[in-house]
Amino acid sequence: MASLFKRDNGVFYSVTCRRGGRVWKSLGTKDEEQAKLLFAEIQLSSQKPAKQTLKEFWLSIKPIMEKELSKNSIDFYDYIVHQVSLLIGNKRLRSYSVLDFDRYKVLRLSEIKKITANKEIRTLRALFERAVRYGYMESNPVRRCNIFKIDQSVPQILSMDQFNYLLTFIKEKELRDVVMMAVLTAMRAGELVHLEWNDIDLLGRVIAVKNKPAHRVKTGKERLVPMSTAVYAILSRLERKGERVFYKSDGQPYSVKFVSDKFRKYRKQAGLSEGIHVHSLRHTSLTWMHHNGIPSESLRHIAGHSSIQTTHIYTHALPSHLLEAVNTLNNNVTSINPKQINENCSACE
Repeated sequence: MASLFKRDNGVFYSVTCRRGGRVWKSLGTKDEEQAKLLFAEIQLSSQKPAKQTLKEFWLSIKPIMEKELSKNSIDFYDYIVHQVSLLIGNKRLRSYSVLDFDRYKVLRLSEIKKITANKEIRTLRALFERAVRYGYMESNPVRRCNIFKIDQSVPQILSMDQFNYLLTFIKEKELRDVVMMAVLTAMRAGELVHLEWNDIDLLGRVIAVKNKPAHRVKTGKERLVPMSTAVYAILSRLERKGERVFYKSDGQPYSVKFVSDKFRKYRKQAGLSEGIHVHSLRHTSLTWMHHNGIPSESLRHIAGHSSIQTTHIYTHALPSHLLEAVNTLNNNVTSINPKQINENCSACE
């Protein structure tokens, strides 16, 4: 069993016990994080792929993936590996089959929705793809596991009246600011709760949405969000309590779960549809901008969508706008003299 050790000279070594003695191998670095990464790679190369279990494999590559993914993503991998081990067993990697994962996703449906089960299957695909790349398996069994078909639904949004009514139920000033920012910027809840003052340029009126150690932007691509006058007013009056922008009244930073749970509570009090959740604020923002004449391509950049097709899903019409559209047609038609219609019809015969 190898160990990571730092000598008096500050250099890190990989130490292995062999025949009662110790074999020292210099990793050639004094940087602890780099040493951990190199040590993990050495462990991977020295293990026997045929005997590696899912948990053992995950623990061996976890230090490597921690360099690439956010803490939330790593926690999700931890959770998925635990669930697989619990439901279909912590087997040797090469023992898993397509049937195992088809069984897994069906078993998970007793606790989660299809869309969440699909997310778990995609995560497992990525994990087992690593196993193939590192030579632990010849093929990825999860790749042949089909995901559930999800009917494309139009995102639910709030009308202006509904949004203003909802705000009357939110008593916490700090949470109201987060909700207002979500509608004014179309930023995701995770992007807002992890927003830092270093990301904000009040002089240039722009917000940088960046990847953080604790949070990774959904598409992985950082972007700039223009700062409206209302957003500028909110940010200008906020007290700087720490590196983050938004804190609860007790001084603790917000979490996505806390904001989501609180939003659900006030949504119920306001008697709004169950389909309205905190992410609906983003849908609402993009739809309102769309109906105010903002081009789809501009919305795509503001939202950080990788595809314009995604933006088009968000920019559906509010019922009030549809009603306005048909009423415009109705008004034009009803303004025509019926006698003129009859005369035109006679001319066509």
